[in-house]
Amino acid sequence: FFLMIRRPPRSTQSRSSAASDVYKRQIVGHSPTHFEYRPCDVTSNPYLVLGALITTGIDGIKNNYKLPEPKQLDPWPETEEDIKAQGLVALPSKLTDTLTYLKENEVLTAAMGPELSKSFIALKQYESELTQNLSVEEFTNCLLYTSPSPRDS
Repeated sequence: FFLMIRRPPRSTQSRSSAASDVYKRQIVGHSPTHFEYRPCDVTSNPYLVLGALITTGIDGIKNNYKLPEPKQLDPWPETEEDIKAQGLVALPSKLTDTLTYLKENEVLTAAMGPELSKSFIALKQYESELTQNLSVEEFTNCLLYTSPSPRDS
């Protein structure tokens, strides 16, 4: 989901992954509540994404986490070394890696509750196993629901 569509004339940007169009933008000189969040993609559940943002935000407030200072960075680092040199951490690029992080995140799994978090992780692990050997075209068709699932073949 996107909260802002147009690129502002002045902004601070930080990119978290060189592999995809992922960054957060806060408009300079405007309300700090106006931002764009792109680490999720079209396959994510927007309700779970929003819930995760709210949950982690509340956790940050409760635990008095400090925000890092804003940085003016190259939004498109070329290599893993460039990412590290800018002090950034790449987001997971595989579903299996993302699920590992989710399992280890006590704040999010507690917010989801044990039944939902276990069911969600199991479903996504199954999806990962089901789609791991698909071509890009086959995977895209599955996402668009334009062809039978790989299981039907």
